[in-house]
Amino acid sequence: MKFIKFDVSKMPVIMLTMVLTFVISNLCYGQNCDPRWNRTKSGNCENAPIQFEANSPGRTTYEWAVGAGTGIVKGSSSAHRDPLRAFQNAGTYIVNFKASGGAGQCSDTIIIVIKIGANAFMHPISETKQAFTNNEFCYLDSTQVPIGSKLVRLKYTFGDDGTSVTLFNPKQNELICHTITRNVIGCFLITVESETDNGAICIKSFSNKMCIIKSADLPAIQTNNAVKIYPNPVISAFEVKSIETATLKIYSIQGQLILIRKIDVGLTKIDIEHLPKSNYILEIIDSKRSYRQTFMKL
Repeated sequence: MKFIKFDVSKMPVIMLTMVLTFVISNLCYGQNCDPRWNRTKSGNCENAPIQFEANSPGRTTYEWAVGAGTGIVKGSSSAHRDPLRAFQNAGTYIVNFKASGGAGQCSDTIIIVIKIGANAFMHPISETKQAFTNNEFCYLDSTQVPIGSKLVRLKYTFGDDGTSVTLFNPKQNELICHTITRNVIGCFLITVESETDNGAICIKSFSNKMCIIKSADLPAIQTNNAVKIYPNPVISAFEVKSIETATLKIYSIQGQLILIRKIDVGLTKIDIEHLPKSNYILEIIDSKRSYRQTFMKL
């Protein structure tokens, strides 16, 4: 290999400047270029949103592309810098990244393995629209798991205050309840993160399943003063107080109807000594309302 020697003392100032600029820009090429995908905000399963981050200071134009094919984004906005993208099919994807700006050009690649994961699903067993007073939102988790996989972790995050409930090795139809403590009118997201034993992490959000509305806008479904159950938890029997004649139903936590009977105005004693220890769903239906509440048999 031959090396070409330059006598910089004999080069014009303009040419010397151009050579130095070329050398410096090439030395800077690829420096401070560290694109990544944020694993704390992203899943790695089919259709799960993946948060890409340029993490390349000194650049103003960005381009992301999957392999040599379809581009994800290209431009200079924050959405181009840190795009959100989901992959529909499982597989290995090579994501190419390019950026340019005052710090020069840079490029890098990210390899992402997308897996087949669980499909989160929840079934509300309480009203999804409630007044703030005495609110309680309860759900049966019915997350579907691919054949041959096992659900090892389930995390529910509630958008009203950011609190979460995490279950390890959850069973089917787990009961999850949440009480909103801030008196704010509106609907709040519930985000479910599921992880299966193959390492697939899926993230899915649900809207309009947890709403606080004005009492005047409720169809009188859960003015909790209208129906009361005592005690809760229950050992062998409980009493229900109602302001009018109604129908009482008890369901298993899986949704199977176990008991149905009429109740009169005032106190009615319900004997459940024959039922096994578990959680149950109580439903009371009168002429104006349908009210549900969970209770525990000890």
